[in-house]
Amino acid sequence: MENQFDLYSLPSGFANALAADPAALEAFLDMGREKQKTLIQQTKGVRSKEEMKSLARSLYA
Repeated sequence: MENQFDLYSLPSGFANALAADPAALEAFLDMGREKQKTLIQQTKGVRSKEEMKSLARSLYA
């Protein structure tokens, strides 16, 4: 079953990080819904663009 997550509902900084990193976007979309929700909660503690990029990279690295 395909994951139908609404990318427009993501926090903008996280959406930008995923848009800039196709591997991170693919990894995010492959996650289960609960893992996605947990990750989105984690983004609320991110304080910089570099930290957000690092979080995105951590999805596949």
